[in-house]
Amino acid sequence: MSGYSPHYESDEFNEGPIISQGIENVDYSYSPQDFAANAIFINGLTVALLLFFYIEFAAEF
Repeated sequence: MSGYSPHYESDEFNEGPIISQGIENVDYSYSPQDFAANAIFINGLTVALLLFFYIEFAAEF
């Protein structure tokens, strides 16, 4: 499994509240290049969705 979890900033590394998570199943057939490409894709998709929903719904909170 490959994943990405953006956090709100805090004093401790990786300890702020998680804003969003993106995950993707991977297996042993993935080459290192496939795995890297998948990780980059998941990171980009997760941030894009996070920004979209934040912009669309932040004013409602």
